[in-house]
Amino acid sequence: MKKGTNKISTKVGLPPGTLVHIGERKSDQVGISVIEYNETHFQERVLSTIDEYQAHADKSTVAWINIDGLHRMEIIEKTGALFHLHPLTLEDIVNTGQSPKIEDYNDYLFIVLKMLYYDESKNEIEVEQVSLCLGSNFVLSFQEEKGRDVFNIP
Repeated sequence: MKKGTNKISTKVGLPPGTLVHIGERKSDQVGISVIEYNETHFQERVLSTIDEYQAHADKSTVAWINIDGLHRMEIIEKTGALFHLHPLTLEDIVNTGQSPKIEDYNDYLFIVLKMLYYDESKNEIEVEQVSLCLGSNFVLSFQEEKGRDVFNIP
């Protein structure tokens, strides 16, 4: 299993809540997918930007937005602004060295999980951080890497 490195963080000296991706960049592309649903409606789509969701947001549905790839700070910032996430939540999402935890903010729950994968080619266990924000009409999931989706059912 990979161990943490002893590199000095680029975050040292910056104020709390500053967004700096800390971790291995596991994906060059960022994927954004949305599932919107209620009692009578279900729609699934892929977005190019989070702005596309904002333009078509339907408040009568629950929205599950999944973001694969954490290195594009503007996407994380816009998502945080759209759903009124605390700056420290956003900071924890992009810092992939977080320990598993649950934090209760008044408007949402923030959950950090670690997903384990066995990489046969390297003969080692890989670790991916998955962050979730659960609100009254939204679920946000943030994964480090596009293509290795922990929510896919084989």
